[in-house]
Amino acid sequence: VRIAAAVEVLHFAFLLHDDVIDGDLLRRGRPNLVGEILGDCHRDVVDASRALHWAQTCGILMGDLLLSASHQGFARADVPQAERLRLLDLLDLTITDSVAGEQVDVGLSDGVVDPELATILDMTTRKTATYTFELPLRMAAVLAGAPGGVERRLGRIGRHLGLAFQLQDDLLCAFGDPELHGKDRYSDLREGKQTAIIAAARATPEWPRVEALLGEAARSEENAATLSGLLAECGAQARVVELAERELRSAGELIHAPVGELPVGVRRVLLDLIGQLRGRSS
Repeated sequence: VRIAAAVEVLHFAFLLHDDVIDGDLLRRGRPNLVGEILGDCHRDVVDASRALHWAQTCGILMGDLLLSASHQGFARADVPQAERLRLLDLLDLTITDSVAGEQVDVGLSDGVVDPELATILDMTTRKTATYTFELPLRMAAVLAGAPGGVERRLGRIGRHLGLAFQLQDDLLCAFGDPELHGKDRYSDLREGKQTAIIAAARATPEWPRVEALLGEAARSEENAATLSGLLAECGAQARVVELAERELRSAGELIHAPVGELPVGVRRVLLDLIGQLRGRSS
């Protein structure tokens, strides 16, 4: 339980830093920590830029504290020393991968990194899949005393599942119903994020129209809705749906692979998870 809680704390730390980097004040339609602090600041601080700086500083520092707390949770877990060291190694690898993914994500948004589809998929895997799926699955293998080959195989499965999950998130943000998924409607389109959807659109004849609308999406909800419709029309939506399904199929193949067969209970849980991911709307 302590280690599971430490992973949740790690998740919160990443979300806090991500919100500051992206300049977001909302998460799932409600004020995030920065937004809450900013709301309080406006009652006491007249200068808006100083209030925002204070709120974002609090977000960064709280994220730092949570990263430290996550390490403490792993380091003080009541498990044999060899397992503890392996878990700490996995934690460090996860943080390094996630930071690298975040850096590429910002580079894509700022035009420093070329927005190739392969780059975007690799960034998504590093930034999100490593800590949401790969780390928990590999941790479970270590704690269960599974062989190293099983741990690594579960890690590969986790990467496929995590990438599929994030691609679905991108689809929900651009095309889904916010009443169901709780995310800000069209937020990725308004912010001009270089998602797999945009990369897929870049390879279509409709790209000039998409590119022109990308610069206008932030101006109004109507412009963002028009862009969403064009991304569906040009085939970008269908392409990313297929990419997400490809990742789920790859995960399923690894689950069923005869070499180093996974325990029946583990296979059942993972296959149930794939079933839940298929066709998700939230």
